[in-house]
Amino acid sequence: MDAEALRRLLISRREMINPESLGFKRRDPRGRKTPGISQEHMDKLLMRTAGTYGKLERGVLVNPSHEYLREVAKILGLTAREWKIFYAFARSEQPPEMLQLPSVAGSWKQVLDALPLMACITDVAYNVLAYNWNMAQFFPRGQMPHNTPQWMLFNEEARSETLVNWEDRWAPFLVGGLRVALSLHRENRTLVSMAELCQADPFLRGIYEEGVAPYATPAVEGMPVRHSVRGAGTLTELVSELRDTSGALLHVWLFQPEGHSWPEAEFLAPAEDRDPAGFFPSQDPTPAESCPGERGGYL
Repeated sequence: MDAEALRRLLISRREMINPESLGFKRRDPRGRKTPGISQEHMDKLLMRTAGTYGKLERGVLVNPSHEYLREVAKILGLTAREWKIFYAFARSEQPPEMLQLPSVAGSWKQVLDALPLMACITDVAYNVLAYNWNMAQFFPRGQMPHNTPQWMLFNEEARSETLVNWEDRWAPFLVGGLRVALSLHRENRTLVSMAELCQADPFLRGIYEEGVAPYATPAVEGMPVRHSVRGAGTLTELVSELRDTSGALLHVWLFQPEGHSWPEAEFLAPAEDRDPAGFFPSQDPTPAESCPGERGGYL
């Protein structure tokens, strides 16, 4: 815990809140005007024992719960970035969920629209927050599902047409991924609901209860699919967490049509132009160059 940084963050946010807007008077016990709401105000708003919030602000509250920190963050109006910093200072770890959905209607939506590949942004439960036209075209009739794993697991069209070899390839991967996500976000209602649907499904229940077997596939890589426009092929997914969003994920899907290699040669720069600054070792090192300590070797 970084107690001093935590104290400064919380004080600065308290001082920005007008106590009169919450029904409190702007005065301390000695009659002097003070900026913002007090620690006592926070305890009343949080419905906690007097002095509890003060311990948090001083960095001496032992292992504050996620629920308590979330309530504090909401009262103080922390942004997505401040929530992530606050959680790190208070618990020395990443928050398990976002305080609020990130705004993806502006710059990130422009990024998605500019990408020539299939791409979308989701929350930690894979609810779609934004997507591009290319992504929608993958699905039947160009209809982007609200939650991609939910559609892949339970939609009959996904099982029988879009996801090739669904029972052997896709179902174990999807159920395994759901169990991992649920272990990280146990209170997330969407994930809990999907887990309940899996356990109620005659086929998926056996996979869900199988134990470690569903985790054999670590990522979507070369998975067989049938693109609604481009036909049969394989799908590879790249996933990255968006900075300062506490869990919003950027998904990029690479589709390789059946019978074609990816990426195709015409989309690659000539070999001599791929590393103009000379930052990286040779793509095809000689045995001597690949040994540590030799001239031109890897570090």
